Amino acid sequence: MNNSPLPRPSSSTVGERYSSGVFSSSEWRFSSGRSERGFTLNKFLVVIVTIAIPSALVVPLSGCGSFGSSTPPSFAVSGNVTFDNKPVPEGTIQFKPDFSNGNTGPTASAKIQDGKYEIPKSKGLPSGMMIVEISGNEAGGGASLFSDYRTEVELPEENAQQDFDVPSATASGKK
Repeated sequence: MNNSPLPRPSSSTVGERYSSGVFSSSEWRFSSGRSERGFTLNKFLVVIVTIAIPSALVVPLSGCGSFGSSTPPSFAVSGNVTFDNKPVPEGTIQFKPDFSNGNTGPTASAKIQDGKYEIPKSKGLPSGMMIVEISGNEAGGGASLFSDYRTEVELPEENAQQDFDVPSATASGKK
């Protein structure tokens, strides 16, 4: 292989080739891995494709998802709710982060059905101290079984089962 440099065409010749759309890759000779003709259209396109386009995509995506996000991890919580040692037929349970104890994150709630509730991970329940509010009704949307019950619980940093037994003393507020 001949490594001698090729004569450089005049700038008008190169300009004519680019403007006319006539470009033959066989005319380009490489010596020591470097083009003898300097900057080329191909090199320009390579720079655009490998640097500019990916950079343009990364900047808008940097605000999406969990990249750089301070949202705490979330966990699934399920369990049983009883009143007078019997499953609560219907009701709601709501978990609120206890901000006074430094817990942050979203509030999550679920329906109680036949004494059971389930909050999936997708609802985003964080670990830590939570304020729990429970209401219960007789089956079929009947009368309230007890005054809204409020308690605190610390949720672990994992999916968990958390059962609640509403004290009979709350029955005094029966409606």
